[in-house]
This record gives sequence, C-alpha cells and structure tokens, in this order.
Amino acid sequence: MPEQDFINAINSYRKDTLAKPFFVAVDDTQSYHGLCNALSLKSESEIRLSDFCRENEMEPDFDALVTKLKGATGFSFLIGLGEYLALAGHIKTNAILSRLKDTMLPKDAKAVVLLRGCRSVLEEFCKDPRLGARQVFLPQQAGMRDEFTVKIVAPDIGIDGAKWLKEALRNLEDGRDEICIKTDANPAFPDATVPVQRISRAYEALEREWPRLEGCGTTMDWNRLLKREHPSFRSFLELKRDGSESGYLTFVVNKTMRFSDFDRVKIFTLLDIPPNDPRFESFYAERKELLKDLSDADVAEYVAETKIKGVNRFHYLTDNTMLERKAIIECLDGVDTIPLNELTRRYPALADYLRDFVFQDEHLTEYFKQYKRQKVTNRIEAGFFEIVRENARTRKYNLLPTRDGVIDQLDKKNTTLYFVDAMGVEFLGFIQARCAELGLRLDVKITRANLPSLTRLNKQFYDDWAGKKFNDDRMLDKVKHHGAEGFDYQQTKLPVHLVRELEIIHDVLKQAKVELLSRNSRKAIITSDHGTSRLAVVNGQELKYEVDMKGAHSGRCCAECTVEGLDSVTPENGWLVLADYGRFKGGRKAAVEVHGGATNEEVIVPVIELTLAVADAKIEVKLVESVITANFKKTATLILFSTTALEDVSLAVKGKRYVAEILAANHWRVLLPDIKLAGDYTAEVFEGANLVGNVRFTVKSGVMKENDLL
Repeated sequence: MPEQDFINAINSYRKDTLAKPFFVAVDDTQSYHGLCNALSLKSESEIRLSDFCRENEMEPDFDALVTKLKGATGFSFLIGLGEYLALAGHIKTNAILSRLKDTMLPKDAKAVVLLRGCRSVLEEFCKDPRLGARQVFLPQQAGMRDEFTVKIVAPDIGIDGAKWLKEALRNLEDGRDEICIKTDANPAFPDATVPVQRISRAYEALEREWPRLEGCGTTMDWNRLLKREHPSFRSFLELKRDGSESGYLTFVVNKTMRFSDFDRVKIFTLLDIPPNDPRFESFYAERKELLKDLSDADVAEYVAETKIKGVNRFHYLTDNTMLERKAIIECLDGVDTIPLNELTRRYPALADYLRDFVFQDEHLTEYFKQYKRQKVTNRIEAGFFEIVRENARTRKYNLLPTRDGVIDQLDKKNTTLYFVDAMGVEFLGFIQARCAELGLRLDVKITRANLPSLTRLNKQFYDDWAGKKFNDDRMLDKVKHHGAEGFDYQQTKLPVHLVRELEIIHDVLKQAKVELLSRNSRKAIITSDHGTSRLAVVNGQELKYEVDMKGAHSGRCCAECTVEGLDSVTPENGWLVLADYGRFKGGRKAAVEVHGGATNEEVIVPVIELTLAVADAKIEVKLVESVITANFKKTATLILFSTTALEDVSLAVKGKRYVAEILAANHWRVLLPDIKLAGDYTAEVFEGANLVGNVRFTVKSGVMKENDLL
C-alpha cells in the first residue's frame, strides 16, 4: 500500500470536525516505520502504550491512557495498541476499542491510533455500523500480511529477551517484527491472534534452522549453540544438513547420530571399509587430512583396534602420529616383501629411507639395500651373514678416503658444519629425497671413519673446525645406543626407533636450510663420526672366544690381545675390532643399535655438502620415447630431455646406476644393457647426487614373428 494513501487518509481526518481518535490499520513493518517517521514530523506528541504499563504488570493502565487522550492538545499519535490487542485477543480488543472509539478529545485535538498486527480483529470491530470511514482507515490488503511474531522463552535457557510486557511493547513500538519475552507464565497470551511460540528448550528456538536434528545434540549442546559458543557443534549440524564434498566425511556423518560420537566415528569408520573397496584409497586420503592434527592419545585406541585386521592392518595406518608410524613398522616385522608403493602412501618418510642410494661401487648399493630391508623387517636373511663375513675378510672400506682427509680438503669459507652423531650412509636415500623436497642441492662423498668406530676416536674434525658449527647433542646416538626416549631392545625387539632417527635427520636438514636461507652461510656440511649396526643387535651372538679384556661398547671391540682362529677381527689403534655381527663376551647389551665394530654400516660415513637450489630453476625431465624395445640383440636405450641444461646426468633403475651420454643441448642417451625383460619400469634421474625427477618407460621384446618375414 503506498504510504501516500495513509497520509491522505490522516490529512482528511485532521480536517474533519470529528473529535474522536482515528484508527489506522498497518499490515507491514515497512509501512509502519514510514508512518511513524511521517507522523513524528507532523505531530506535537508521540504516545506509547508501553508508558502506561506498570513495572512487572501485564495490563496497561487504560484509565490513565483515556485520561491522557482527553487532556491531549494539538495533533498526537498512539503506537503499541495494535500489538497489544493482537496479543490480548478478540474479547479484550472489542472492550478496549469500544471504549477508545467513544473517547472525546478536547476541541482542536486530534489523535491517530496506529494499529499494527490486528487487522482481523479491527475488521470484525468495523462491522459496527456506528464506525465508518471518518474514524477508521483499513487500506486494501495487497499480498501477505507482514505480522510480527512473539516467542515466549523460559528464563533459564539463555535467550535474550524482554523481561515482560512493558519492555516487549517498547520493542514492538520501535517496529521490531519478532520479539522474545522471558517468562515462566504458561500459557502466555492464550487468545493471541498473531503467532506466539513457547520455547522451553534451546532447540525449539533453533528448530527452524536445524529441522529434525534435535537428537544430534544434548541439551547442553543446544544451549551453547544458542549462545553462539559451540562452533564445532554448528559445523557438525551443517554437515548433517548440507552434506560435504568429502566422500569420507559424508560417510561418517551418515553413520553418526549424535555429535558426542562424531570424533570417534571420524577416527574409527575407516575400519568398516575393506581395503579392496573402490572407495578405500580416497577415503583413506581424506581421513588422513581430516585427522592430521590428532595426538598419540587421540588415536591410541584406534591403533590398538587396527590389530583386528591382521595382515591387512598396514592399510589402515597413516604417518600422522608417532604411534601410527611405530605401528606401521610393527606391520613390517618379518615380512618377505615390503609393499613399497603402498608404503609411499602410508609412510612416505620410511619409503624414502628404503630408497636405493646408488654408490659407485655396486656391491655397496646392493649391500645397503639389503641391510635397510632387513633392519625394517627386523630379521637377518639367509645368505646375508656370508656377505658380512666376506666383507670382514676383505675390508674393502679401506679403499675409501678417510672422512678427516676429505674434510681437510673442503673449502671451508662461509661454511657451517653440522655434526650428526651415529649417522651412517644408510640414510643417504632418505636425505636425497628430503633435499629434493626442501629445495637443497647436495654433493655426497663416501668416506670411512677411524676404527674402532667410537665417537672419541672420530671427533677431532669437529673439534678442529674453526668456523660455525652445530651438533645434534648426540640425539641420534642417544636414541640408537643409550635407550633415549624409551627405545630399548630389552623392552621391544621391533625397530620402532627408526621413526625418531628419520625425524632427527630431517630436522637437521631443515635447520641447515634456514641457515642457508638467512645467508649466514653459503654452504652447509653434514657428516658424522660413525654409523651403527642394527643387525648386530638382532643377531645377538656372543662369541665363544675368550679374550684378555672384557668386550667394550656392546662387545663390538676390546683391548688388543691374542685371539686364535678369529678371522673377522682387525687390530686397530690398540683395539681388536669385530667386522661381523658377533660380540666379545662381557660387553653391556646395546639399546637398539651398536657401534665400535667394523661392518660397512658402522664404518662408512657420508660427507654431505648442501647449497640452496636456484629458486626459479625448475627442472623437468622427460623421455623422448617412453616405449622402447630390447632383446638379446638390441640394448635398451632411453633418450632423455631436460628443460634445463644439466651436468653429470645418470639414471637409477632397480638400484643400478646408468651414466648418461650427452647427445645435444638438453638431450641425453642412456644405455641399459642389464634390462632385457619386457615390462614397465621406473627410473630416477640424477644430476650428480641430486634427485631431479622420475621417468617411466615400457620395454617390449621386439622379437619378430615368423609372419613378419613373409
């Protein structure tokens, strides 16, 4: 209804000689606000019905209102009456309007009564022939009426609202279209002609937003949500109402009836899906991301429950927590084959540990491939003892340069040294992968420690370093050798300490990157005093030979003396040093790994030089042809293309390194004489010691059929 129609009707009343109130019905809040603003500019006074309510009394004092009208001067308007009548109902409306319509105003006084929300009762009242257009304006109704609503709320559920009628009427007079009244009165306004909702529970106040979801929360959940104090509950309700793009989260929400169960169901529901279900891998990935911030305590019960899956337990674990990482290692105890592809998804750091680092000496590549596999699976395979014994007899590590000699030759200007106690070359595959991830370039030199492989005989290089230097406070050695952080072979025979080994080394690499990024150093050198042997602990063999002195350092060496018939021992620096997996009698038992002996894993240590990779030098490598042929006459050959000029390029396939020959700018040829079987292969591409990419290729036999000759 145009506002001007109201103004015209009111102006006609003001010109009329009628000395009684003029009643105007208003159907919508917008018109009400417009009229109030217009009348406030034209009138001498605004009369509010709420001003006639005594404190805490339900009924306004209509005697006082009538007295006010009879004494009015000039032009005034009354608000609040329509809202009150809508709450009071027909009987009171008839009585009050009958009284007010006959109230005589002083000479020259005019009073407009705005009635909002009570058209229906006013229409009934206007059937009285004594009322006519001179005293009532009922505009034509256009569309739905915009009535106000009232909520009666229990005082103890935490909803803000008017204390009772006086304050409620004041809110309605201000044009509010929804009000809350806090009262225990029941029923309240039983005869109201407008919607009155009684809310005795918090959910009733929220039901419109969350229909049919009351059972999802407790009374306290809904009370807190009503007070805007429960964002996690709101998020759960939104998922129940709106769903999620995450298939796993949708699956979880559909299984969860109550919010109190939500966190548990999020954690445990994956156990309901078999590993061969087409949804499993996507559910696994979504769940892993969803739960990435949980603690060991949060998942402890779940990890225990996964044991029910038996041989399939591995599929249900992630690397989000220390507890799960240890459980993955438990799953690999004694297995014949490690599922590397799946391990890359479950525990990438462990998969990187098992990556082959390709040494120039193929025997070392194969040795440490086998050593790491046996360390993870916690067993010594048939035939490996003989390899160790052969190494003990030949001691080929003596052909390697000494660590101290290599460090002496380094350019130490603007270089920081990081000393990681007990870090052998077994971790080089892991370090390669982490450096590629961190944007670090590395150059690796393979060296040997002094024998016996003890810290005090292999620390001079650190003490003599004149520049900036750091050490890891022997954290790696403490975990391996001194039972730090609860790792003790006498308590658990599983190699779960490997979890911390990888974390410690990764932390050192990150620390070195920060040092380089801050430009405090141009290079970082990471090296160690010695490595350690896990398999010597797993072997648990104490030698039958008597020696003059008790074994020291877990029995891996002893003071030099005469021993007959023991060809696996080497005299060094006044000590007898064992190069196999035996132990002299009398040495204290190790925690989880030992050193002091002369196995490859104890003696061979890396000297790693780190620099920052060029930020904008993204290296992409690809094959010119990914399908090649090879047979007894034709050597498998790959042509590699790189977007960046590279030097010292090589490929590693199944632990064997193949040097590439440059053909032209950015093109390299690699001959693979050992690959003759048809199948699919993956190769890692290196520039020097740096992993710069991976390529996949397919080999076909290329054998001609007889028909091809016709």
